[in-house]
Amino acid sequence: MQNRKVRVLCNLKPANMRGIKSEAMVLAASNSDHTTVELVEPPEGAQIGEKVTFLGFVGEPDEVLNPEEEGVGDLGSGSAHEH
Repeated sequence: MQNRKVRVLCNLKPANMRGIKSEAMVLAASNSDHTTVELVEPPEGAQIGEKVTFLGFVGEPDEVLNPEEEGVGDLGSGSAHEH
């Protein structure tokens, strides 16, 4: 992932992963049969720190995502764009 722009959820509840505090998750997507997984890259010209929005969804980000809420781990097949 070095020298690449990627999409990151950065308002996750802190958790220890192999002894390191983690508060973010790099977004990846798979095909329907889960045989291919790729990082979700921002569109050309996207700026670091830009807010990601999903078509048809209006709202402000939670201060910290609740991992118990539906959809936190699976964003489904929605389209995303920069705001």
